Amino acid sequence: QHTAAKQAINAVQSVAANLQGRLNVEVQEHQATREQGHADTAAVQDQAEEQANALQRAEAELSSLRLQLSNAQSAQEALVKETIARQKPASGRKTLSTVMEDTS
Repeated sequence: QHTAAKQAINAVQSVAANLQGRLNVEVQEHQATREQGHADTAAVQDQAEEQANALQRAEAELSSLRLQLSNAQSAQEALVKETIARQKPASGRKTLSTVMEDTS
């Protein structure tokens, strides 16, 4: 009886140790998965921040280009108006170029 009881205790301890080992593996895998999830989240946040910064830079560059285009269009319109005014001065009116000549 004593031997049978000892064998039963050993069997239960063996099963318990096996279960404890499997539980430890499960816990380690869960922790590793959780840590990887945190790392993945941080990487995604970094990437999102980089993309937001790139978007802001692109928007600033686009704004600058729009301003340059507007200035170029204004200069072109002024040049066209001056060119037309030089070619066809209205009777009795002075063009910008003749006013400039008169003042020099």
